[in-house]
Amino acid sequence: MNVMDTEHELLHIVMDKSLSLLEERKNNDVCCPHCFEVAKENCLRCDICTQVYHQQCSGLTSEVFDSLVDIIRHTGWVCLDCRTKTCSMLNAFRVALTQIQEELADMRTTMAW
Repeated sequence: MNVMDTEHELLHIVMDKSLSLLEERKNNDVCCPHCFEVAKENCLRCDICTQVYHQQCSGLTSEVFDSLVDIIRHTGWVCLDCRTKTCSMLNAFRVALTQIQEELADMRTTMAW
């Protein structure tokens, strides 16, 4: 098998997978964004992005998942991607707040003279 045949075969595999994902979505099945498989059992929905993750794709061990399922129903759950994005935004807000506080302190000093 030469390189062109291998690339052609890989392209078919990717296209077949993409078509099957589109077909699943047409059937209103929800797919896990981590593994792209249908998410029906042992899943969590992120309260921010609303994506549904399998337990094994969520980064939680089965023991932790089982312990947290009841708690998560009442408190919610946020996926790692959203936690990372939220932390980045929070840090940016903290920097901006510090800059504003410094500017305000400078203005107070200037006005006091």
